[in-house]
Amino acid sequence: MVVDQDVMDKSRLMSALADKGFRHPERLLHLFAGGSNQHGARIPGKNDLDVFGIFIESPVMMLGLDREEHFVASTSNEHSKNTSDDVDFQLYTLRKWATLAVKGNPTSLSYLFMQSGITGVWQDFIIPNKSLFLASSHAKGFLGFAGNQLKRLQGLKGSGKHGQ
Repeated sequence: MVVDQDVMDKSRLMSALADKGFRHPERLLHLFAGGSNQHGARIPGKNDLDVFGIFIESPVMMLGLDREEHFVASTSNEHSKNTSDDVDFQLYTLRKWATLAVKGNPTSLSYLFMQSGITGVWQDFIIPNKSLFLASSHAKGFLGFAGNQLKRLQGLKGSGKHGQ
């Protein structure tokens, strides 16, 4: 599992996912610590843990009228600021992730550059073929993303989750 043992152990992560109602641990393709951890800016004892991943939706969901495009949950309650003990989860189905990636979504494309300890499709097929998801036309999305982040740093845009 990609999540650094210093950040969170596998059993605690899987337990937190199960507690929040994630029903497909056997379908996980990719799982990694993102956010401040991904960018080398995590301060132990200060930041919560953001966990991102990809899973394969069940055949019933894939073939039926219902869809299950993502799983989003947090160990914190919705009315208070996260603490360093909290974990936020954002998991996409492979289909949803690929749709976002080929459109040039910067967050989704970053998944291609994160190590995954989960063996199988991700390591054997997606990573060796990541160039299939990358295009020069994606630069516009990255520039927009970077511009928005700069505005946030300057206090010109947004106030953050829970008024942070």
